[in-house]
Amino acid sequence: MAKIWFTALALLVSAGLWASPAMASSGDVEDVGNIQRGGAQGAADTTLGSKGLSFETDGFALNVNTRVQFRLTYQNEVANGNNGTNGRDFVNFRVRRAKTAFSGHFFQKEFQYKLVLGWTNSDLIEVATFRWAFHQYMNVKAGQDKLEWNWEEISSSGKMQFVERSYVNEVFNQDYAKGITIDGQIGEDTPWLKYWVGIYNGVLKDDDDYRNADQAVNAEAFNDGVVDGEMMLNLRLETHPLGNVAYGMNDMRSEDEHDKIIFAVGLGVLGSGIRTWAARWMTRCRA
Repeated sequence: MAKIWFTALALLVSAGLWASPAMASSGDVEDVGNIQRGGAQGAADTTLGSKGLSFETDGFALNVNTRVQFRLTYQNEVANGNNGTNGRDFVNFRVRRAKTAFSGHFFQKEFQYKLVLGWTNSDLIEVATFRWAFHQYMNVKAGQDKLEWNWEEISSSGKMQFVERSYVNEVFNQDYAKGITIDGQIGEDTPWLKYWVGIYNGVLKDDDDYRNADQAVNAEAFNDGVVDGEMMLNLRLETHPLGNVAYGMNDMRSEDEHDKIIFAVGLGVLGSGIRTWAARWMTRCRA
């Protein structure tokens, strides 16, 4: 039975791989993060098109998309001096990214799911979420996803201006996090306000680093130094006064839209150490 399930999964992944363009992102299939309401309608329909493998029937939808980024790196090092490293040249082939995304809804379009597997990562699961999109102004998402904090990190790697994200993003990004997020939007064609607020595990990236890095599947052992037992709060606000700005580091609009000026302004706020704050408050109350 295990071989049958593995074979079926391999066929889905392969179908998504052959159908997807090299620069397509996992969110291109269907952005299940968009606020939407209403139940699924129509008979079962399976299509293999430019955006991956799609299957939809009454009450259920599945989209499968695979993206691979293959890279050749050549280094010609000419550093000299007392500690020079002249001659440390190399040529290297690498599969930089290989990701398969499963997304869709079940029962009704309000009940959404998303699973992203990163085949080149030590931790296979990158994203695993369930989202209840019951209203434009308030929706609930639970699971593991990129923390909604800074623009560049939460933009797909398939929508970068360059091959890699910037060094500034590497310094300040908040990585993946497990928790519960409430999000919503005021305004439809013109999103006057988008917000994300949530509570997540407070596992730190390093002992001297404030960033969250809870991508690994950690056991609930709070005395092993892996899980610190604290929680983290996050808030992000955005406004798009001239029209919605799609996430990405380049302008992917059609040519007839390039003359339209649009912009977005965002603010991210992060706090950790909730357990410590609560303990101090209780101490003051007892005193």
